[in-house]
Amino acid sequence: MAAQQDDLGAPLDPEELRYTIFNLSNGKSPGPDGLPAEFYKAASDILIPHLVKMYTAATDDFSLPPTLNEATLISLLKPDRDSERMGSYRPLALLNTDYKILASTLARRLAPIVPTLLHHDQNGFVPTRHTSHNIRRLFRIQEYATRQWLRAGCLVLDLEKAFDSVEWPYLRAVMDKFDLGDDYETMMVSPTWRSTANQTTVTEFILVGFPTRWEYEIFLFLVFLLIYILTVTENIIIVFLICWDYRLHKPMYIFLINLSIIEIGYISVTLPKLLVNMLSGKKSISYTGCISQLYGFVFLGATECFLLAAMAFDRYAAICNALRYQAIMTRSMCARLAACCWLNGFLTPALPILLLCLQTFCGPNIINHFFCDASPLLRLSCSDTRVKQLVDILVSMVVLLSSLLVIALSYGRIITTILAIPSTTGRLKAFSTCTSHLTVVVIFYGTMVFVYSGVTNLLSMDLSKVVSVFYTVVIPFFNPMIYSLRNKEVKQAFYKDDVDHERIAFNAARQEPGESLPNFITRLQSLVHHCHFNTFTDEEAVRLRVIEGCSKPETKRKILQGQFSLKEIIRRADVGA
Repeated sequence: MAAQQDDLGAPLDPEELRYTIFNLSNGKSPGPDGLPAEFYKAASDILIPHLVKMYTAATDDFSLPPTLNEATLISLLKPDRDSERMGSYRPLALLNTDYKILASTLARRLAPIVPTLLHHDQNGFVPTRHTSHNIRRLFRIQEYATRQWLRAGCLVLDLEKAFDSVEWPYLRAVMDKFDLGDDYETMMVSPTWRSTANQTTVTEFILVGFPTRWEYEIFLFLVFLLIYILTVTENIIIVFLICWDYRLHKPMYIFLINLSIIEIGYISVTLPKLLVNMLSGKKSISYTGCISQLYGFVFLGATECFLLAAMAFDRYAAICNALRYQAIMTRSMCARLAACCWLNGFLTPALPILLLCLQTFCGPNIINHFFCDASPLLRLSCSDTRVKQLVDILVSMVVLLSSLLVIALSYGRIITTILAIPSTTGRLKAFSTCTSHLTVVVIFYGTMVFVYSGVTNLLSMDLSKVVSVFYTVVIPFFNPMIYSLRNKEVKQAFYKDDVDHERIAFNAARQEPGESLPNFITRLQSLVHHCHFNTFTDEEAVRLRVIEGCSKPETKRKILQGQFSLKEIIRRADVGA
């Protein structure tokens, strides 16, 4: 194989070009320069040295002269076809002869080893093989089936527009697979693929979206618009409730504020552009807008992964280290964790987007998706995408596996701790504090693993778009419902009018004459734990009860806002402050 690689990658020889020139067919239509094969044959002694220099320089510089990438495009009507139908015409590209000389020379080098690379059943367009071999094979199958009285049939498959369906990245991967050698790949791929890419630069893309009849498109527009409005409204309400209600000023709800902001941004990155395209009928997005949309999408998705891991650690600290929870998850600790999630999320797409910006988009600019996702975008690249795809996989794996590892370890310890609780009621109460987070984790990561495991590559683009709608639209829509419907504190804050509701609820638990405050607190905590006061934590119940006897409005306000510790509240209650 090494000898074959040397032969394939050898420098172009003048005699080799001469042989190619004199084997060109006469009477063929020339390209845009108007120079037919007969001209090169007549002036071969003068032209061949210049052709060798040009081809060698093109290989070294990864670029052909612009004229070698020009073609005259014509359409020929196929025999017996309707001239009014577009599919009745065959497009032809008339290339310049000097380009044909280079392509024919490289193809002739490959011809001797093609039979050793292709399967023996491939008989068409392979030297020393003939399509008659397959015809004889069909006759033998028919004869055998007739003799054996078998019901048999032959299936013929033909790839429509086969040559138009082959992309340069695929050809490069095939040459790598067959190990044709770096020198030959450079000569074969670089002058054609990269030079073509340099001639035309895509400045905008067309987002196909969900092509359908206009009645259905209006229906989809209304559905997506309603989902977008509801999603943004839900998350804004959650942020407002947590900021407004002092009882929700806890680590878990600090993280929930960040999650709601992420969900608003996550759905706002993709859906508004889709709605505008559906309403205006213009499906285009600029190159800069496409790159920015992809960066924002990856940034917020990675941030959500890290934030869900931080929330899992918070649940671990609350259940497995309950006595030290307040000391571990301080406000500064929560702020640092949230900041790290946002910073890591922001840096995650930096390298993949940089590599994407180095890609060249020279051909079709139609993205069969409703937003600029990485996979359909790379299909349009005229450059080698292997390094970019490898980096995308590695970055995705690092983000998903690192955050999943934190979540798995946290819930492993949580489950161990819960199982050690003797009472069933205690186990259920402890586990209920994790159900909302665990539900979101299962839905979000389940979808991400499904998407990035490569399963979507086996689906059609329409099904892939449906999956994308699920994790870009549906999940942000349902996450606020999961956290609100399954959380007593959030529901109580939502229906709460003012503090007088708690005062009325605690009127049945007044301090008896002569009862010390510590004894009263102990009795009140028992009521909170066993009776209908279980919607409040012990500390909250004590704060609310002490307010009953507080006469100073300023002190009452500070107690409600949590500015006093429990010890300070008891001291002020003892002195009547």
